[in-house]
Amino acid sequence: MAISYYKDIYDVLSQKYPNRKIYVISDQHFFHSNIILYERSEFPDVETMNNYIINQHNSTVGEDDIVIFLGDFSFKNNEISSLLHRLHGHKYLILGNHDNPNIIKHYGTMGFEGIFTMPVKLNNNYLSHEPLKEDSRDDLHFKLLVKSFKADASGYNYHGHIHTKNTSEEPFHNVTCEALDYIPLFIGYTGGLVKADEFPLIINSERFQNILELLRQEKNIDSNLLLTDYIYSMMLEANSLYSGSCFVYGSFPLYKKFGYVSNFSDLDIALIYDSKISKNRNSQRLKETVDRMYAKVRDFDGINVSFIKRIVNMCAFEALYASKTGYLAKCTLDANLIPHSFYRESDFIQAHDKTTIEKILVKENPELLKGIYLPSYKAQYLVPNGDMANLILQLLFQKGYENKRANALKKLKFVFKHFGDTSETSITELEDILIRFFLRNILFFYTLRRFSEIDYIREGNFPIDKIISGLPAGLAYQLECILINPQSDFNHVFKELVGLDYSLIPTVSAELANIKHK
Repeated sequence: MAISYYKDIYDVLSQKYPNRKIYVISDQHFFHSNIILYERSEFPDVETMNNYIINQHNSTVGEDDIVIFLGDFSFKNNEISSLLHRLHGHKYLILGNHDNPNIIKHYGTMGFEGIFTMPVKLNNNYLSHEPLKEDSRDDLHFKLLVKSFKADASGYNYHGHIHTKNTSEEPFHNVTCEALDYIPLFIGYTGGLVKADEFPLIINSERFQNILELLRQEKNIDSNLLLTDYIYSMMLEANSLYSGSCFVYGSFPLYKKFGYVSNFSDLDIALIYDSKISKNRNSQRLKETVDRMYAKVRDFDGINVSFIKRIVNMCAFEALYASKTGYLAKCTLDANLIPHSFYRESDFIQAHDKTTIEKILVKENPELLKGIYLPSYKAQYLVPNGDMANLILQLLFQKGYENKRANALKKLKFVFKHFGDTSETSITELEDILIRFFLRNILFFYTLRRFSEIDYIREGNFPIDKIISGLPAGLAYQLECILINPQSDFNHVFKELVGLDYSLIPTVSAELANIKHK
């Protein structure tokens, strides 16, 4: 067994603050004017930067949560007390290379509850300022820490120091402000020192049920909707580690983004294939994502059997791992892994959100929030054009799903009504994303060996005219230009796939997706 050179702070934090959320973030660089020149040109001045960081922090971290800053906190020691007073949470600091050592003498009066001069361990994870790599620091103690970390393959190294918007490759996870949009990253909970039936995290606890009933009676809100929202929010919170490389779609995000209320039953997750790591590691990341989310459902006490069945059977009950052989693995959520060539950065929007219960209580009765656990999360959603593209493809090409077209049409009308645009630019953008998602779906069917569905699409026996006639005029016009015009880019791509040998689908679909359409 390898010697560990780390102080493990998990038990200490758990004893002092049981059942609390833990967040990490690094490199605030408060009052550092030069950081604006180097990395943060979006800010006109230090005051604006400071206020933005504080607001982002407080939008996520609650008063009773724990946040661990991984160094380079402030460039003015005499301002630290006022900064910490404005920031929510129980605050701890790991010293960075720009932190003044005088902080150590006065950290208690400043407002830090603890300070560490070297990296620490938190359960199975490692927290440090510089990444735990041999070339990060040239001193013997740090090199011993690196060696100890490398000997333990179970955890992640959450670190700062690297000012970039790109996260590092696993097991290193860069949590500098720029990489997180200045929002602290949730990494887990402290241990519990109270009985489960005393802590109102549990869905069937009397207090939780009373709140649901109160909102149902006084606000006429569907308690099943609130419960579903609560559970899906918990699952997304558990998946925050990959929030930048996976995205969420389906009817639940339509509710969170647009306020579209339906009996949503699906939370679909796609983890985009990372070409910089191996296929096996990509597959492992998907499995970790799904397992982590399902564990939240499995561990709940109080979800009834019918709801569990709905979660388990919400979609295909299988995950597609991107590999040339189309390897399948059973999972408990509809999740798939798609090569990055089918997506662009502009396809996504980042969102940080809370449960509907919390939003209501903050306005109506904040006293009820005391002592109750409510999840918050970061998620990556599709832009409105992405949602419309998915719904259009459902309307046109889903074999045997004619009975679901009415529901998809209703959603499509809603999204277009709130976010549609009849401009020529919008047609171009919608066509581009529609082509790429169409090719993505063809590859998905091919990898799953669902050839009958590919054949159904190739036959072209889908009621385009009938579907378009039932749409708002603006959207009908866009789809006429895209789907009915024989000279459109979409129809050129469609013709490329008709009659194409199945074995060529992976190569051709990827090539067509990489073409920038007009």
